[in-house]
Order: sequence, then structure tokens, then C-alpha cells
Amino acid sequence: MFKNLSIKAKLYVLMSVSILALILVSGKSIYGDITDTCSCSALKDGVVLSTKISALLHETQKERGATAGFLGSKGKKFKQTLSNQRELTNKRIKEIDKDKVLLPLHFMFEPKLWNALNGRWVVLLLKRYGYYSPCIGCHAYLRIIRIPLARHLGNKIISGERLYHNGDFKIDQIEEVLNVYSKICRDFDVELILPIRYIKEGKKIKEIIGEEWEQGEKQFSCVFSGNYRDKDGKVIFEKIGILKLLNEFIYPASIEILKEGYKGNFNYLNIVKKII
Repeated sequence: MFKNLSIKAKLYVLMSVSILALILVSGKSIYGDITDTCSCSALKDGVVLSTKISALLHETQKERGATAGFLGSKGKKFKQTLSNQRELTNKRIKEIDKDKVLLPLHFMFEPKLWNALNGRWVVLLLKRYGYYSPCIGCHAYLRIIRIPLARHLGNKIISGERLYHNGDFKIDQIEEVLNVYSKICRDFDVELILPIRYIKEGKKIKEIIGEEWEQGEKQFSCVFSGNYRDKDGKVIFEKIGILKLLNEFIYPASIEILKEGYKGNFNYLNIVKKII
């Protein structure tokens, strides 16, 4: 068939094949260039991000040092240094994500927050609700100071509260109270996991941890330990008052403290005053 074509037609065919081959080769070359460009762009982005993360880690290390000095001196030293360092740390965070801010590293221990939620209002709360114990607010405080960190580390808090304690119970670990603690966490997209919540006997706890753990023996002690028990060790329990204290004060105060904290407002007493 090719033999029967005119010379002109044969030239067109040969030219078409050559042009098609050129197009294919050029297309492959262009695709390769695009791929290389994308790879270079991704590599560049990775290098830039890595540099920013390294700078952030450097600032957090400096903040950790200032925090240790601040806590070690009980707040007498490094206050301004720590404040300045926090600004530098958050500046580095903004370079990575403009919507993120890092709460103070010493936020895991915040006496002023505890005071605003518990100590400052003892007589007022007792008068209003007819019952008061610092334990309920204290365990809410333990959630509040962990929620910011949990949101950076998987949005989960694992805790060891139990409903049952070998026939006894604790007022900060009854069903309604634990539900409110979970609700506080959920409101900030954090899951409160209570893996031993429904375990009744202490011997089962020993089996789980593989150690002879006696209740009240190895954990840190509290200066308010036993505050809701009478002289014979019996729990002084007013459920209606506890639930009112929990739902009308502890829960809304906890939520507002966290919301305002994310806005940079750590004037806890003024925040709580608006609720109480």
C-alpha cells in the first residue's frame, strides 16, 4: 500500500511519524520536568517546615528552662524571662500554624486557678448549696489543666477514677460527677477515658497492674484527705447539694476558665465571679 503512494504522500507519512515521535518524546520530557518541579517544591516545603519545627523546639527548650527556674523559686525569679520566652515560643508556633498557641508549660500546676475554683468561695458555696467539699472542684481542676496538653497529644485523657472502692465510695467519683468531668472534656474535643471505672474490688486492680497495690498507700497524699468524712470515717453525703454545686458552679466555671484561657485571659477570679 505504501508503495502505491505518491512521493508527496510518502513524505507526509514520514513527517507525521517523526512529528508524533517528537510529540511523545517532548510530552515525556515535559511530564518529567513537571514531576521534578513538584518533587523539588515538596522538598522545599519539607525543608522549610523542618527548619521552623527546629526553631520551635529550640524555643520550647528555653521555655522549659525558664519554667523550671520559675517554679523552683516559687515564682520569685524568672517571671519576666518566662513571659518573654512564651512570646517567642508562640511566635514560632504562628510561623507553623497561625491559629495555634501554646499555653504555659507550668499550666500543669496553677495554684491561682485552683483557688478560683475551690478555695476562694468556700463559705459562699456552702451557704448557697448547703454542702461543700474541695474534692469535686479539685478533680475538675485536674481535667482543666490537662485538656490543653491533651489537645496537642491525641485528644485523650486517661484517668483512674472508680465508682466502687471495696464497698466504700468517694464523692468526687460518683456516676454523676464523673459524667460531668467527661462533659467538660468533650466540650473541648477531648475524650476522658476511665478504664477501671466499673471495677468493684481492689484485688482486680492488683491483677491488672501486677503489683500489690494497697489503696491509699502509694499515691500522693492530699492535705484535704478525708474532709467529707465524720470522725468515724463515714461519708457525709448530700447528693442534692453536690449535684447543684456541680452543675450550677463547677461545670460552667470550668468551661469559662478554659475558654478565656484560650483567649489569653488568666484572671481566674474575675472569670469565676461572673458565674458565682
